[in-house]
Amino acid sequence: MGNSRKKQTLHSAVDQLVKEGKHELGLIKKQLGIKWNPRFTPKKRRILKIALVIFIIGMLPFDMFVYEPRHIELNTYYVPVQNLPQGLDGLRVVQMSDLHLGSTTPNDIISKAVDMANSARPDIVALTGDFVTYHESASVPLSKILSRLHPRIVTYAVLGNHDYDVGKKIVTDALNKCGIQVLVNRSMQPVRGLYIVGMDDPHGGKPDAVAAFRGIDENKCYIMLAHTPEQVYRLKGRHGLLLTGHTHGGQVRLPWMSGRMVPGYVNGRYIAGWYLDGDLRTYVNRGIGMTNAPIRFRCRPEVTVFVLDAVR
Repeated sequence: MGNSRKKQTLHSAVDQLVKEGKHELGLIKKQLGIKWNPRFTPKKRRILKIALVIFIIGMLPFDMFVYEPRHIELNTYYVPVQNLPQGLDGLRVVQMSDLHLGSTTPNDIISKAVDMANSARPDIVALTGDFVTYHESASVPLSKILSRLHPRIVTYAVLGNHDYDVGKKIVTDALNKCGIQVLVNRSMQPVRGLYIVGMDDPHGGKPDAVAAFRGIDENKCYIMLAHTPEQVYRLKGRHGLLLTGHTHGGQVRLPWMSGRMVPGYVNGRYIAGWYLDGDLRTYVNRGIGMTNAPIRFRCRPEVTVFVLDAVR
């Protein structure tokens, strides 16, 4: 009871001081003769700041080595496509790029990407190069994993620079083994009124736009596949959709790091996402895998869905 009366007296005194306009907590405590004893002393605040910094630094490796590499984003875009037959309105093209199967990218990450691609109900799957990184032995699990892709119509692929380093024939045979058609400076027509054009990679191959577009009139509808966005310079003046990869979106995107430091900077401004050059829309995919080190930072891997929309 004594403590209760003491609290009531204290509260009454505080209320009186507030009525008199003495709102500051420090002044109220002084008037009441209460000793100032803050919960967080300067020493405790320093300890708290140090603990917070240690926690943040400790979480960075988890984010870079565990969370981001394994948390693939599924991004969906509705894309206007010139000369697309109205009967193909809503056609779904799913892109995966830069799998880099090998020591820096575990098989289970690529398997997860395949499951995600299948969940998007693709009509066509487009694979834009760098299936392996350093060793031809990776072509064996590559076939096994990619054989689980189940588009409604077909899967197409183009080769990347690492595929040429490992061996064009080895990677092509592995892809063909699981029913994936490799387009090297040529086109295919998976459905009436739509061409898929595949460009060879400039770093190892010999890109030839004339050969790739042979038999396709300017008023036809086409989607282009290339490993590197550098190919946009060979396709100037064309319309349509160009799907590329190669840069990994930067893979490790430090706030103060220039975009010039991303893999394959020869692509200039083409690092990640959408770019528009006249009537040519280019998408640079961040890819699935990793090179040099098995890390990503502020740059999660992605599987991308393009829902085609006829331009009226």
